[in-house]
Amino acid sequence: MNEILNMQKNNLNSLYQKEVIKNQAAIEKEFQMNEIKDAYAQRREVRHEFQRAARKAQYDEITILRSGELRVDTRNSWANIPGRPVANFKFLGNFPLVSSDGDNGLTVFLLEIAGAEKNIYLNNARVGIGDYLLKKITSCGGVIFANSRNAQIELLRKIWVSVHPIHTDPVIIPTHFGWVEFGKNEFKFVKRGTRLWKEYVEMAK
Repeated sequence: MNEILNMQKNNLNSLYQKEVIKNQAAIEKEFQMNEIKDAYAQRREVRHEFQRAARKAQYDEITILRSGELRVDTRNSWANIPGRPVANFKFLGNFPLVSSDGDNGLTVFLLEIAGAEKNIYLNNARVGIGDYLLKKITSCGGVIFANSRNAQIELLRKIWVSVHPIHTDPVIIPTHFGWVEFGKNEFKFVKRGTRLWKEYVEMAK
């Protein structure tokens, strides 16, 4: 009888030990899986941080080629993406307009679109507001190569900053017909039919 009890006791101990070992193995496996998950999460976070830093360090640089073609180079601290065309037009130049009374604030952009020259009249004060510049460019057939409207607006603003300082002497526009002073002691007779300053202001809206 005692032998039977001892055998049962030994069997129970053996089963208990096996269960303990099994539970320990399960706990160790779960611990290892959690470590793997944590390590993966850390690597993923590091990768995301790297990507965020890369985007933050990235910037676009506008280049005007001799042909007038506009290109954008994407740069950051460790890599440069080769330049790519940014628009379907060429930039031929720009110059400021001032009235014979001394008013200013208008700029003319000279563009070439599909082989035709276009004059874009701009109100300097409105260039950085909303999609004003984009509407002015697209109204004459200009296209900005970007994935979204906001990206187009941002690229155009960068183009404006890049090219706006490049201009010749201002062109004086008469404010009325008849004799007009265009410079110190320089008078010219402006005939009817000549475009006046107020018309340029209207075209720049």
